[in-house]
Amino acid sequence: MEFAALVQKFGLSKSEATVYVALVELGSSGIAHLARHTKLYRPMIYKSLAALMDKRLVSTSVVGKRTVYIAESPATLERLIDH
Repeated sequence: MEFAALVQKFGLSKSEATVYVALVELGSSGIAHLARHTKLYRPMIYKSLAALMDKRLVSTSVVGKRTVYIAESPATLERLIDH
């Protein structure tokens, strides 16, 4: 089973799963890079990132004037599911 489909089974929407998997693959990334990689529109990426941050699966860091998003380890997803 593909990782994105597996992640979706744990309660993430399709766009949330797509963004989370992209961040796991890319490491830290900005919105523009995520948009190019996922082919999702920016408003959907912002909405997905907000939901992922609420679930503590994504964190942010400021690099210069730019905000980058960082996926927590898939082990964090497992820990959240076990609760």
